[in-house]
Parts: sequence; structure tokens; C-alpha cells
Amino acid sequence: MNKNPNIIDLKINKANLSQDSLWFLKMMFLEAKWFYNAVVASKTPELFDVSLKNVKGFNQDNKVMNYELKYLPLETKQEIKRQILQSINVLINRPDKSQAGVLKFKSEATSIPLLKETYTLNGYKIKFLNNEQFMFLQDIDKIDREVIKMKLIQSSANYYVRFFLREQ
Repeated sequence: MNKNPNIIDLKINKANLSQDSLWFLKMMFLEAKWFYNAVVASKTPELFDVSLKNVKGFNQDNKVMNYELKYLPLETKQEIKRQILQSINVLINRPDKSQAGVLKFKSEATSIPLLKETYTLNGYKIKFLNNEQFMFLQDIDKIDREVIKMKLIQSSANYYVRFFLREQ
């Protein structure tokens, strides 16, 4: 997936996953989208309460819905909010002020930041907070350096863990 030698994507082996774990992965990405859109839609994103268990959003028929957030960890919500605020800062501080930039709503989330508090990495397995099952990572032996950060990636019908490695 990625050509950068400091970034390695390892596929999560779905063959060994329970239906609950597959549902968990699907809901993580849905909740990340709902949360992202709720923060972007708020009048004061910097004051948005990341501890909320429910957010409002629009469904496919443009009806206002109340979405429950029960899979997305607090730490992940904090990081998503931090990334949104960073994007707003970049837009505000652009040298070319004549072109206004906007943050757009997401129709789907394709990546979720993984913070150390939200997962357990054990050999070739990873376990996420709020999920019981360990998930097997393919080709974990490719990780040969210190991991700086990680992201959970959704691409087509597959899930990957993206490892950002310290440069050699």
C-alpha cells in the first residue's frame, strides 16, 4: 500500500476474527466519521466536549440523527479533535488569505489514530480498547525499528495497521 520505507502497512487477518470483532472495526470507523463531523459542525470546535457519548449528525436522507459513540476511545476522540484544530490553524495562518479554505465533512473515515493507551501489541497480535479479541497482523517481522506512531486504516474491505517508523 505504501512506498515510503518508514511507513509499513500490515494487514489484519480477517479470517480469524469473530463477527463481534468485525462489527467493532466497522463501528470504529463509523464513529470516527460521526465524531469528526460533529466537531467540524460545532460553532466552537476548540470547546467541543470529547467525553460526549452521543453526537448529532445527518443520515443519508438528510434527517438529523443521534449517534451513540461506544467503541471510539476517549483518547482517540481527543486526537481527532486535536487534528481538526491543527487543520483549522493551518487554514487560518495560510500566507495566501485571498483563498478561503474550509474543512469538509467526511463521507467516510479511512484512518483512525492509534495512541498507546488504546491498544495492546503482543508479538504478531493487536488488541484494541473496547474489544475483547486479539487480531493477527500479517508480516509483523517487517517492523525492524522503533515505532513512532500508528494508525488503523480501512481500505476497500480490508483493515490495516499503519506503522510510522523512526528513520534509520
